Amino acid sequence: MAHINFEMVEKVVTKIKALALDGVRALDFTEEDKFPTVGDLGALNYFFAVTMHDYGFWIGDKNGYVEPLYGEVGGKKLKGSDLLWTLSMKAYKERGPEFFEPVNLAVIKSGDFYRWLPKSTGFQDIGFRHKMT
Repeated sequence: MAHINFEMVEKVVTKIKALALDGVRALDFTEEDKFPTVGDLGALNYFFAVTMHDYGFWIGDKNGYVEPLYGEVGGKKLKGSDLLWTLSMKAYKERGPEFFEPVNLAVIKSGDFYRWLPKSTGFQDIGFRHKMT
């Protein structure tokens, strides 16, 4: 199982605290069907968890790329990463921000994972994604 290197975390925190961040402001994500609201305390864990899966949205065969991945959420046809982020925000709203906390994802059961990213959506490497989570 993966472990957090707290010594390295402290080193990074020290470096970040030393940076001049006067002009830096929070990113303003406005698509409520894909992202938590600005200032949401669960947003950081959400972004870490979902960004890890934000790759490879196509259907392929032994020769490589065949076509883009499409899926439907709430009657809306979505392509690739829009599908991932919409499914993820749906899980966030239905199951709460704690669903995306590392301590929960580290032991996520197949059933819980597939309720978040259903096999029926067509992700070809869904089993690998579950293990990676």
